[in-house]
Amino acid sequence: MNRRNAFAVSAIAVGVLLLSPGGFAQQQSVQGPSVNATGLKGAPTSSTEAQTTLTFFYGKRQTFRSMGIPQRWANVLGNVHNPSGVSSLTYSLNGGSSKTLNIGPDTRRLFNVGDFNIDLSWPQLLPLPDSNFVVVTATDTHANTQKDTVVVRYYANAQWPIPTTVVWNASPDIISAAQVVDGQWVRDGSGVRNIDIGYDRLVAIGDTTWTDFEVAVPITIHSMNADGYNPTSGRPVVGVFVRWLGHTDDPVSGWQPKSGWNPSGALGMYAFNAPSDGGERLEIWQTVVDGSGKKIPFGQTTFFKMRVESQLQGDFYALRVWPQGESEPLVWDLTYLDQTRRAHRGSVLLLAHYVDATFGDVEVIHTTPLPVQLTQFTGLVLSKNQVRLSWRTLGEISNYGFEVERAPREPNVFGLIPGSFIAGHGTTIQPHEYTFTDSSAVSGVWYYRLRQIDLDGSSTYHEPIRISLNGVTSAGDAQVPATFAMHQNFPNPFNPVTTIRFELPATSFVRLTVYDMLGRTVATLINATALAGPHEVTFDAAGVASGTYIYQMQVRPLDSAIGRDSRSGAGGFVDTKRLVIIK
Repeated sequence: MNRRNAFAVSAIAVGVLLLSPGGFAQQQSVQGPSVNATGLKGAPTSSTEAQTTLTFFYGKRQTFRSMGIPQRWANVLGNVHNPSGVSSLTYSLNGGSSKTLNIGPDTRRLFNVGDFNIDLSWPQLLPLPDSNFVVVTATDTHANTQKDTVVVRYYANAQWPIPTTVVWNASPDIISAAQVVDGQWVRDGSGVRNIDIGYDRLVAIGDTTWTDFEVAVPITIHSMNADGYNPTSGRPVVGVFVRWLGHTDDPVSGWQPKSGWNPSGALGMYAFNAPSDGGERLEIWQTVVDGSGKKIPFGQTTFFKMRVESQLQGDFYALRVWPQGESEPLVWDLTYLDQTRRAHRGSVLLLAHYVDATFGDVEVIHTTPLPVQLTQFTGLVLSKNQVRLSWRTLGEISNYGFEVERAPREPNVFGLIPGSFIAGHGTTIQPHEYTFTDSSAVSGVWYYRLRQIDLDGSSTYHEPIRISLNGVTSAGDAQVPATFAMHQNFPNPFNPVTTIRFELPATSFVRLTVYDMLGRTVATLINATALAGPHEVTFDAAGVASGTYIYQMQVRPLDSAIGRDSRSGAGGFVDTKRLVIIK
């Protein structure tokens, strides 16, 4: 066990601001905010009373907001220690009245024995050129007191610009480049790394006035602390949080330091779930999960990019990750539309929750509105040289239209299919469905992708799909199944994408539809003639609410030699199954 893990495991790990769909922390049944006199108990080992030590993690002179306002508080973090015990800890600001400080560990932000965190609101403080004096007083179990002072200064009118880049080694210290919200952080090569591997260790970057932006940061995961698997903490996670304003009393009130999390945005994270809970995977705030099986090994530096964009329907969040040294993917791993609009603005948080991680230099840029939210792109083989492509948009902004490109065997060199342009719908918040039939394909494996074109001529490419044209033309071919079949979708439950496979013994007209439990149409996945043989179609439910749905396939064979199926009232086939969406 390395020194960091030994340090974390030896501490009493009893709490967390754990991310949950309902808010930035998962509230558990814990004792109230009146946290004790430290847990440092026992009498001195000699007649000489032990000395109290006050340590301030980031020095006795701290300057805030030199770039902007990352959150609503200045946090002064430290630790108090006395072998015989500390009975109380207080602070006063600029000669004012004393206020009680809680001493760790607690079930939320104070991780180690003796930790404390002072929330100072900006209206309490005098801006530069004035200084503020924070006097901390510790009283031991023998009524002896120890005092120390931190000088706090801040810039009144700074506003963090976008674009911006935080280069850790270009600043004299960490707090000159960002604001530490929780935990002890040190420089580690060209990045910053958390010392104590406990619940939410947080560094804030940016400005509370930020609205729409993208943030990219390389993260190296060294290890995770298994103490994070407990009812309060849930599981270890690491990632990037966007639209952060600072801790509040909502929905947790009366704590010191403050431990509420509303309002807040969303976290793009890598979660170390237990195998029974889905295993390691990418997530956006426990609302959207990645079912691709993508893993991030220890020691691999991986870029995280998190995006937030205000849209008419809600706040659009997106996450993608890729290993350092590889090209950035064209598509997002996860997307999420928050129609509750928990936070309209806010800064960036680097977050390590029971994870030992190094965060590299941080880059933030303005977002330009995504012209199209593509929620479905599928292909269906119609004949030995025809492929029908279908796609669906959730909303469009300045969308001139689409072009279809095709590549043989490997998705490397794509060429435009002549006559494939399909006009878009400009700007709309309504879903729209599009189709294009490629009649020039030949036998083999093909990759298709969409080029979406804006009204200003700029374009965006979407992730390709793979289609196999095996040349099947008759029911006598060995690859043609003997009977109709529609299989259970996989995975199920799912979020947000699942695959439905089906088989046709003859060329048939196929209609595959998803309904809600009231019988209303949610999506029509196929409504076309399909070639005999095996097929699969992808259902992307990014814009569909959680719940149980029905999908039904209706088939009308075009070959009269195929008889009627027992599940159909006429020549053909009908089958119905259920699928479950969990968000």
